[in-house]
Amino acid sequence: MVDPGHQRLLVLAPEDVDVARLRSVVRQRGAWVLEKLRQAGDAELPTTAHEFVSGEGFTYLGRSFRLRVREAEEGEPARLEGGWLAITVQRGLGLARRRQAVRAAVIAWFKTRAAERLPERLARCVAHLERPQPRLLLRDQARRWGSCTSNAELRLNWRIVQAPMRLVDYVVAHEAVHLVYPNHTASFWRALARLVPEVNARRAELRIRGAAFVW
Repeated sequence: MVDPGHQRLLVLAPEDVDVARLRSVVRQRGAWVLEKLRQAGDAELPTTAHEFVSGEGFTYLGRSFRLRVREAEEGEPARLEGGWLAITVQRGLGLARRRQAVRAAVIAWFKTRAAERLPERLARCVAHLERPQPRLLLRDQARRWGSCTSNAELRLNWRIVQAPMRLVDYVVAHEAVHLVYPNHTASFWRALARLVPEVNARRAELRIRGAAFVW
């Protein structure tokens, strides 16, 4: 069975079953195991709590920065100032409304960055695959990092731009390869491995680090 909570395979058997026999069974069910692990990886991502206050840390393409929240008569869009993401909110907001305003400004900043960076990464992938640039939609998806529809429309979770570029490229390439191979066949994984080196390591790293990017 696949344990979705830890995204691992659990093999349950009587104590007297030969280990070699178990290994043989797992190898025979390899395709099923990979598909179930993939489904577990697409399951709803756990969320990380943020307070959206000055000094709180975030990442963009794996690089760390901290929030600097200021007040003024009018709110202003977020902007990077050195290692700080400066956010100006309207003076006099209550605690809850101030938090909402800061969160909205942070999300807007990340969505803008995603709109700048993700199309160019996708263009590199589809060029290697010799496919035309598909329609790309940025989504606030709670259940997955990306998806590819049957009409060649790609949807990517804007939150992925918090991750290092190697993980961004893994997610983008994963969905781009679905333009050629809709399912997770052996051919799909071979094509993905040609686009991104150490594909299994990147996939595992995203599973470990991904929860920190969901809030």
